[in-house]
Amino acid sequence: MIGADPVGTALLLVAPMGIAGVFVLSLMERVVPILPSQGLFAAFGIAAAEGLWCLSTALSLSVAGSSLGAAGSYAAGLAVTRVGGTGLQPLMRRRDRWGRWLRAARRGGSGLPFTTQMLPTVRLLAPLIGGAMRADPRRFLPRMLGGLAVWNGAFIALGYLLARLGGGSINLTLVCLLLAAGTGLVLLLRRPIGRWRSAMTARWADRLRFLRAWWRDPLAVASLVPSGRALATLITRDIDAGTGPVLELGSGTGVFAQRLIERGVPESALTLVELDGALAGLLSRRFPAATILSVDAAEIADEPHAGTIPFGAAVCGLGLLNMPAPAVEAVLAATFARLQSGAACTLFTYGRRCSVPADMLHRLGLAAERTGTAWWNLPPATVYRLTCRR
Repeated sequence: MIGADPVGTALLLVAPMGIAGVFVLSLMERVVPILPSQGLFAAFGIAAAEGLWCLSTALSLSVAGSSLGAAGSYAAGLAVTRVGGTGLQPLMRRRDRWGRWLRAARRGGSGLPFTTQMLPTVRLLAPLIGGAMRADPRRFLPRMLGGLAVWNGAFIALGYLLARLGGGSINLTLVCLLLAAGTGLVLLLRRPIGRWRSAMTARWADRLRFLRAWWRDPLAVASLVPSGRALATLITRDIDAGTGPVLELGSGTGVFAQRLIERGVPESALTLVELDGALAGLLSRRFPAATILSVDAAEIADEPHAGTIPFGAAVCGLGLLNMPAPAVEAVLAATFARLQSGAACTLFTYGRRCSVPADMLHRLGLAAERTGTAWWNLPPATVYRLTCRR
């Protein structure tokens, strides 16, 4: 039958009480939480699978016992305020996130009473807090009872399935500890996983925007996806806070701009040139302190909004290989006309050689130096540094 362990022994002791033992233990769990609730309810399911009681009846009475305990906690919190205390009224008047949550919970117009029943320890305190802040019982209690019904039912069903699938003797104490540890691990990783999901969502959103821009003008955009972090790191490695103002051509979704900021370049020192209107709007929202120019890069030399101070460096994200040679020459001539003496323009190419032909470099008085290849970029890209020949 049930293995010789503390939780199993406790269930054997209440077994003579019959199904009433489920009600009593569920009620006591809300008042004296000696065992993790998820383990206790899983034990109810295991016991039901082993014939101590009916599964549906165990589920109903566990919810009834937990509901009575939660209602008692709510009444206790309400009684405290009626005796003369102020309860949580000062906290609810705050204008921060906690104040907004408490006011929403008091109105019962949010899912907070339901959600709190999914959080260990918090689920025991939530009804007491609800009473202390005088939450509307007609809205607060039904949502809270719905949450605890889901919590109880989920772990009772899990315990039942474990017993049915596993067979043989099951150590209920071990089940309790494993479920408690698993729940704690989920809560511990919830925030890091949330940040990871947000980052992945933003990354795929950028890829979709880039794909749309490519669809509108494939020759100008040249790539189906934004540049990766490996390329951004390589192309900006010689630029830092001491470089001065930085000009970026073909900023796209702002991958290079973000890396420049991480390297210490002030956002206000960035001038980002992006001809695509949708991408330029995105850059304005992401980098509000930067200067965003939705103009042709070849016109940057005469663009009044680019300021009058020469730039200390330029980063080119344009697909030069897809552009006509006269357009490439015009872009480079305009760029170096805005750079300080000795400043460099870094660019990348997906080809085997520099995207600026040797004869064009000669005409413009430029020299190209290969600085490295970002093999982890998709596709791999090689970075070149262009400077004026002395």
